[in-house]
Amino acid sequence: LKAKENVTKSQQKQEQRHNAKMKETHIFKIEEQVLLYKVI
Repeated sequence: LKAKENVTKSQQKQEQRHNAKMKETHIFKIEEQVLLYKVI
């Protein structure tokens, strides 16, 4: 049971990290588009 709990906890952490990364790249892409728009 303990091992299983640890696995789910590490999985949750990985998911959180992944989601944070996805958000960052999403925001970055939006900012990139805004910059391109301003240049044009």
